[in-house]
Amino acid sequence: MGQIDFIVRRKPSITDVAKLARDAFLPGVIYGIGSITSAAGFRLLVEVVDSNRPESYISLIREVHSDGIILAGVRVDDPHLATLNPDEFPVVLWGKMPSSSLPSVDVDNTRAARMAVE
Repeated sequence: MGQIDFIVRRKPSITDVAKLARDAFLPGVIYGIGSITSAAGFRLLVEVVDSNRPESYISLIREVHSDGIILAGVRVDDPHLATLNPDEFPVVLWGKMPSSSLPSVDVDNTRAARMAVE
């Protein structure tokens, strides 16, 4: 069985952990991703990494602990984004990064709001 890592970059503070615990959207996302990865024969590992240490997710790739990553909370100033190549290692960003050519998924908040009020 393979492994897909869902990596959430957050600041390592008590208040940020509290925000993460109250996030109403994230558990549904994790459940949905887990359902798909399980059906495809992969385990889903969720990791919260320090946003001040972006190299921590790069080590997962270099040490071949994972068959692919979904990376949430990426920042434009992350120097490691440019080193990721989806042809060499499967990676998907959660959230569009205009400066990156990596595959990504995002939420269309404008359309969702329109649908909610119609």
